[in-house]
Amino acid sequence: MRRAGSQVLQWLLTGGIAIVILPGCESPNGGIVDQSGPPPHIWAAKLDPDTVNLRAVTPVEGLYPVSVEVYATVEDPEGGDREITVFAELLSPSTTAPSFRVLLLDDGSGADVTANDGEFSGRLTFGLAQSDAGAFRIRVQALDGTGFESNAYERTLLVIRENAPPLLSSLLAPDTVLLPVTGSSLVRMSVDADDPDGPDDIQEVYFRSLDSSDPLRKFFLLDDGNSNVSGDAVAGDGRYSIIVQLPSTTTRRTYRFAFQAADTFGDTSATLLHNLTVQ
Repeated sequence: MRRAGSQVLQWLLTGGIAIVILPGCESPNGGIVDQSGPPPHIWAAKLDPDTVNLRAVTPVEGLYPVSVEVYATVEDPEGGDREITVFAELLSPSTTAPSFRVLLLDDGSGADVTANDGEFSGRLTFGLAQSDAGAFRIRVQALDGTGFESNAYERTLLVIRENAPPLLSSLLAPDTVLLPVTGSSLVRMSVDADDPDGPDDIQEVYFRSLDSSDPLRKFFLLDDGNSNVSGDAVAGDGRYSIIVQLPSTTTRRTYRFAFQAADTFGDTSATLLHNLTVQ
């Protein structure tokens, strides 16, 4: 079984969109070679490993390198008379577009034991952020020399991590607010948010007003350095802030605020409770 010619290989390397499919081509003696037969077929595929724990991987510049060997069993219904290219591509849990791709070879090198036996293999290597953990799909497919596609065969690569929830500390908020006769009073509140899995793992920081008509509504604190809008002094320093506007018509009473942070894994921090008395 031969590997693909330059047309298909160029398509793979450049991420091409279409290939011109010709019904036949000239043979060396001037005749026509029929290339309209059935496409190649993927019978099986496997991954080694099929599960990766990011806790066991050392990050490089913030990304965790993942490497998996992909094996595929391919049959050519025409008996190996065509040029065939086999490739594997990675699809993340959040998208249908492949993000990484590798050629699988049947040349007896690397993980491939025997050349030209229809067993193809290749190593798919890519980098992930810890927050990218999830169930990835690896799709294997084959093309013949004219661009006819085989069936697509998919396997699941499970990327897991041992998550730690975020932490909140150093809450700064007034205990009492005096409302003006008219207009509004602006209240600035801020809190430090940290995550053992790194600052990029923090998904959101918020508080809920437990005594309001909607105690589940989230009011988001930001770490954007926009002092005029969010009240945050320095962007990216791990301190999150919010400015709350209390109109003079606000009911005068004590309100309970519950502050929390959530990470990309869905875990939440312990709740910090704060009472704010409006007079």
